Amino acid sequence: MKPQDKRTLDRETLSKGKFIQSFAAGNQLPNDLPEVAFLGRSNSGKSTLLSSLIHNASIVKTSGKPGSTTTVNYFQIGGIYLVDLPGYGYAKRSKNERGQLQAAIDWYLANTKNLVAGFLLLDCLRSPEEEEFKIAELFAQNHKPLSLLLSKADRLNQKETSQVVRKIKEFENKFFEVQFISAAKGKGIAPLVERLNSLGASSG
Repeated sequence: MKPQDKRTLDRETLSKGKFIQSFAAGNQLPNDLPEVAFLGRSNSGKSTLLSSLIHNASIVKTSGKPGSTTTVNYFQIGGIYLVDLPGYGYAKRSKNERGQLQAAIDWYLANTKNLVAGFLLLDCLRSPEEEEFKIAELFAQNHKPLSLLLSKADRLNQKETSQVVRKIKEFENKFFEVQFISAAKGKGIAPLVERLNSLGASSG
């Protein structure tokens, strides 16, 4: 039997996920492992998804610094980094704070050396807006695939799911793929882990 590749994400490896470090603009980013970036609005379910992937909700919660809107958080599972970028679009933030969030995303994309893909979370009841299309454009400019994850999909019944499917046809060509996901119910998690495995293997 061949030894398991260190990048392969099985249940045991996921359970050993760990927080690495928070980085602010201007810091030296790691460059030793492939990176997958996770982006989304502040209420998109990004933290819940990362907790599900890492199998450790506490490290996702405690690694962040409240009020540090420009922090980029690195987590490691197996031989790959999951990079949690700041949430955006929170209505109560000032214009300056919203600008800082966008600047953090721009800075990360300009300075990371090992980014292999991104996953953009969007509440399944919302439609992409200017912020989402700008992020898609940034990834396209950097020649990196960006997948759209329609989160909280467990709230949709069959009819609503069909309506969302029709709606996303208007913009799905802007993304590498579009997938329904529900971290709370585990929907779409297995295909996402398979995708992470393929990204780690292809960059190894």
